[in-house]
Amino acid sequence: MKLFKTSIKLTSFAGQPFILILGLILSLLSSLSYAQNEGRWYNVEILIFKRLDQNMQTQELWRNDLVLNYPHFYEYLRSPKAQPKSHLSALNNESYVLKRYQNALTRNENFKILKHVAWSQKMANESESPAIIISGGDDIGNHKELEGYIKIHIARFLHVTSNLWLTDSSSNNVDPNVNWPQLPAIPSRANAGKSTNQTRTNANTLALTELDFSTNYTSPYPIITLQNRTRMRSNELHYVDHPAMGMMIFMTPLDD
Repeated sequence: MKLFKTSIKLTSFAGQPFILILGLILSLLSSLSYAQNEGRWYNVEILIFKRLDQNMQTQELWRNDLVLNYPHFYEYLRSPKAQPKSHLSALNNESYVLKRYQNALTRNENFKILKHVAWSQKMANESESPAIIISGGDDIGNHKELEGYIKIHIARFLHVTSNLWLTDSSSNNVDPNVNWPQLPAIPSRANAGKSTNQTRTNANTLALTELDFSTNYTSPYPIITLQNRTRMRSNELHYVDHPAMGMMIFMTPLDD
C-alpha cells in the first residue's frame, strides 16, 4: 500500500512540468492571438427596429425598477469622412450592407426603424474601448424614443455589449399608477473621448456636468430595455431578438 501511494506521488510530480509547459504554451498562443487582433480596423453596422404589434407587447410585463445610466468613458460617432479608416467616423449609406433588411422592414407595417448607422472602428481591448452613444426614433421631450449605448471590443473574438432603452410612446398600456424612472441626462459632447484614467479621476465632476447638460425627463410611457452581451465573428450577421424591438449587427474587417 505504501509503494502504491509513493508511485502515485511520483507520477503526479512528474506530470507537473508538462502541465506547466502546456499552460504556458496556451497562454502564449492566447496572447499572440490577442496581440494580432488588437488594433485591427472594422466597419460596424447596426440596424435597430421597433415592433409595432401591440398584441404581442400586451402579453409582456415590463419592469419599472430600472436603473438607467451612461458609462463615464463614451464617444459620439463623428461625421462621415473620405478616408476608409477614420476612427468612429460614420459611413455614407452607400456603404451599408444591411440595406435589404432596412427595405424589408420599411415595407412592413409591423415594424419601425429606429436607427441604422455604420462606422469605422479601430478595435481595442475592453478597458480602452469607449461606449458609443446611440439615439434614434421620434423626439420625446428633450430625449429620443431610443437611447443608450453600444460598446465593442476585441480579444480573441469581437465582443458586443448593448444597453439600450426604448420609451414606448405608442403603447396602449399607459398606466398612470406606474412610476417609470427618469431618463438619464444626455452625455455631454464636451466630455466625450476622455481617457479611462481621466474619467475615473473626474467621475464625480463628469456626473455633475452631465446632469447640468440636459433636463431629465420622467416618462409616463413604458420604458423597455435591451441589454445584451455577446461575442461574434466578422462577416456574420448577428441578430439580437426582443419582444419589443430587435437589433442586427454586421462587422466587416478592413484589410491592411
